[in-house]
Amino acid sequence: MRRLVLVFAILLSVSIASAKGPKFLGSWMSEKIIAKGSAHQMFMPITFEDDNDMIAEDMVFGIWRYNKKTKLVNITSFLSSKFNGDWEIKELSKEKLILKKGDFEWHLFKYDKKAVAATNTQFGLSGLWKLESKTALGTSESSEAAEEATEEAVEEVSEGAVEEEGSQGESYEEEFEIVEELPNLYFSFEAIDYSLKEIGDGYSSNLKGSWMYKPKQNTILFIAGRRSEISGDAKIIEHNENILSFENNGFNYVFKKLEVVDVEVLDFGEYYLFNKQNQDNSLPWVDFEKLKEQATSMKMLIYKHGVYNSTVKVFEYDTIKYSTSYDQEEDRVVYKLSNLADTKSEEAEEISVSADYATDDAPDTKFFPRTSLSIYVVQGKEQITTPAGTFDCTVIIGMDDYEYKYKLWMINTKPGVYAKIIVQYKDDFRKSLEYSEYVLQGIE
Repeated sequence: MRRLVLVFAILLSVSIASAKGPKFLGSWMSEKIIAKGSAHQMFMPITFEDDNDMIAEDMVFGIWRYNKKTKLVNITSFLSSKFNGDWEIKELSKEKLILKKGDFEWHLFKYDKKAVAATNTQFGLSGLWKLESKTALGTSESSEAAEEATEEAVEEVSEGAVEEEGSQGESYEEEFEIVEELPNLYFSFEAIDYSLKEIGDGYSSNLKGSWMYKPKQNTILFIAGRRSEISGDAKIIEHNENILSFENNGFNYVFKKLEVVDVEVLDFGEYYLFNKQNQDNSLPWVDFEKLKEQATSMKMLIYKHGVYNSTVKVFEYDTIKYSTSYDQEEDRVVYKLSNLADTKSEEAEEISVSADYATDDAPDTKFFPRTSLSIYVVQGKEQITTPAGTFDCTVIIGMDDYEYKYKLWMINTKPGVYAKIIVQYKDDFRKSLEYSEYVLQGIE
């Protein structure tokens, strides 16, 4: 009985060993093709499956057969005939696989998605990053021999390895070379995958790929398609919670971390406002004398102005200021608006209101210095905290004559000073959200 058990155990172990197949089975990362001594990068995940399929990303790259007698791997590729034929296993270890066919050497390294995801997550690139600067490092020459020997094979395979979503304006890139303006590039990182978006006036593109952080080399490997300007190994120069800087393909890139925000969408319409407007129309700003007193007690209002990019869900901020004064000769309150970066501008917008235009029935000071609303509803009272302080406010929602929607936090004791403003216009034709906000930063 013991002999029978022992024989069965031996047969089972042999069966299991033979079922494992060749030692190169599993997932690898294609790194480069060497032709006539010159290397050309070709990054793409390749999996040798036990059913003889070769998988590149989610595509069937081809089929493989291993000849135990000759110890050659025969490959039939569905994507590029350059890979067809018998390949010699020149080197095989737990970490590296090198296949050789004639003048070609194909270099691959072991690729474990779970391990890569864990390392990537620990490195901490999750979230959205925007390109802040791009600086040329100098020119580099590549071998023409390597290009001629490998370009066709690499392009045929790698072009389909990464998905590229619809891009408008592609023909303009082919006809005109625009180098003056910094492109609006946004990197969005997940555990394995990334998205590289470019957004401009009248066009947008979205390239998708995968990435892996290599701790020993302190580099990031970007596995991307031919059309991506950032691909292959990137040497990390600086990385913290706010900045990512690396060198790749002759350029130094600096990206800044952005905060992804889901905004408060103003979903009310005219019908709602008409039905609610008569319930409570009490406003805190109806007295011109109080407005004048407030204007003379301060010199400057500083706001953080954010324009929302609904495609990537982030605000792009600048700072604006109002200088405030009272014109005694004309008996009017004057707000002069200019960009903080251009405080000496003589063409700054001037907004004013006079006592002559303020009456008990329709005081023009209701929403000064904002555009008057054609219809509005008082939502109630709310205490709000901004960098300028904590304020008791009256909250208003409404619309102007141009179909812009507003939500206003009017500081009860400070006529003419808003703690916060939301402005929104929904363009249903473009299916995009035009949205901005103003948040009070300081009163001087």
